[in-house]
Amino acid sequence: MNGNGQQPFKTWSTEEEERLLVALQAQRSLADIAKSHCRSVRAIEMRIEMMIRRIHTNSGKSIKEISKLFLKPEAEVEKIISSNNNPTTTAKSEKLKEIEETLEKIWKKQKKMNEKLDLILSHLSK
Repeated sequence: MNGNGQQPFKTWSTEEEERLLVALQAQRSLADIAKSHCRSVRAIEMRIEMMIRRIHTNSGKSIKEISKLFLKPEAEVEKIISSNNNPTTTAKSEKLKEIEETLEKIWKKQKKMNEKLDLILSHLSK
């Protein structure tokens, strides 16, 4: 657990997802659900989105059925389902881009250093 009593990166169990769904259907607040799961509100939101996508893909349930299950407006469920903007994937993509840019800078510096070294060695060999 971190200092906020949360468990970052803890894997979600089937039972925990079931408890989340029951809590949503009982109309508990996301803050209350997050606290009871020892997770952040954002982690709860992300899990709900993932569950909506998974149920839509795997069960063949309609948007209307999923909307009722999660107590969300149909338009919001449609947006979640149609969105490929998975926050985790987006964050990883941004981090990967940052790493690639850093590696490019290192490669350019290394190339300049090799050129300087070649120049020094050519002067030494004369």
